[in-house]
Amino acid sequence: MEATKVEWVSKEEAGVLLGSIQRPLSTRRVLELAKEGRLESGRTRDPNNGQTVVRIHAGSIERFLEQKRNPDPVPAPRGVREPRASQAIARRGSEIMDLVRVLRDECAIAGSARLWLTLSEAVDYSGLPQATLLEFITTGRLPALEVGRRRGGRWRIRRQDLKRLAV
Repeated sequence: MEATKVEWVSKEEAGVLLGSIQRPLSTRRVLELAKEGRLESGRTRDPNNGQTVVRIHAGSIERFLEQKRNPDPVPAPRGVREPRASQAIARRGSEIMDLVRVLRDECAIAGSARLWLTLSEAVDYSGLPQATLLEFITTGRLPALEVGRRRGGRWRIRRQDLKRLAV
């Protein structure tokens, strides 16, 4: 029976293998991938100077690259757990999206509806003539904000005040 040789490479070599020819991955990113459990790593002593160095398993680099090429849902490596919040979101993803849809549909003010309208937008919204709205503003029957010379005219009217005016 033959003993299989486990090939380990340095983090610099792993960066070259994981990156492109022009731009290898940084050693920091290689270590992050190892810490996340996406690459298998180990510590050994360098025979030249006796310092402890990090080595990356070549087989784990091949698996990582294969997974990157074919992104099929693969379970997390043994011993690596997802954060609890992401597990809860994954479990209840459809429930959360349904709740978001319900809240968005029941919201009184739609996302595109603005609180303040220009005079021409107020005419379109209320169906009243512009002269009538201007008269209501000058007499104080319709509260409005005078913003000076601006695009859209000098008056801004709250949608809520127009609703009260119609009642």
